[in-house]
Amino acid sequence: MTHRVAIVGAGPSGFYAADGLLRARPDLHIDIIDRLPTPYGLVRAGVAPDHQGTKAVTRQFDRLLAQPTVRFCGNVEIGRDLSWEELSEHYDATIYGHKAVTSRLESAKRFKEIDGDLPGGARAYTIGKPRRYEMPIHLPSHKALAFGDAFVTTLEGDLRIWHWRDRLDADRIRWYRERFNPTIQPLLELDLERILVTHGPPILSYGSAALQAAVDAEPWYGGS
Repeated sequence: MTHRVAIVGAGPSGFYAADGLLRARPDLHIDIIDRLPTPYGLVRAGVAPDHQGTKAVTRQFDRLLAQPTVRFCGNVEIGRDLSWEELSEHYDATIYGHKAVTSRLESAKRFKEIDGDLPGGARAYTIGKPRRYEMPIHLPSHKALAFGDAFVTTLEGDLRIWHWRDRLDADRIRWYRERFNPTIQPLLELDLERILVTHGPPILSYGSAALQAAVDAEPWYGGS
């Protein structure tokens, strides 16, 4: 029986996830879906294309797309062109996430709350005190860690904790140092090369050092 899997998002996180799944289950058929017409996200659009590290990553992704069981589907926006429910009807995989995600679904029958270990050898971690909805995902097969909005890369290419709700002051900086940063400690113990973020280009080398530097630095304020 052929199992079909959809990955929403054709940036580095999506491609590393696809590669990890195929390593564990070579029989899978995977569609990587993105609202943009071209794949690779900020590796293509946000990083200097002549950088040697960038070239190596895009070649790896090219090889993945060359496999007959992997397909890129561009110009498809979930919620506009295809609902989550329609997605679950056409694919066999489960939607994983925080239980708060269920408020966006008409049916939660294909939903499973993230709790530690995930398919393909990945693992989700809880962060924040109180706990955030976001759960960074570690992909050990690629020495990669994928964040949502907790961290960001700046225009200078530095990884930083992202503070976006209100302006930073001494009390808020102390809150990060005493309450948020200690919850990142388990991630600092991972062997990381790559850090993938939603906002900004990915960190493609020395990921553990970049994460440690981000925790040591003050948060980056990205509000308007």
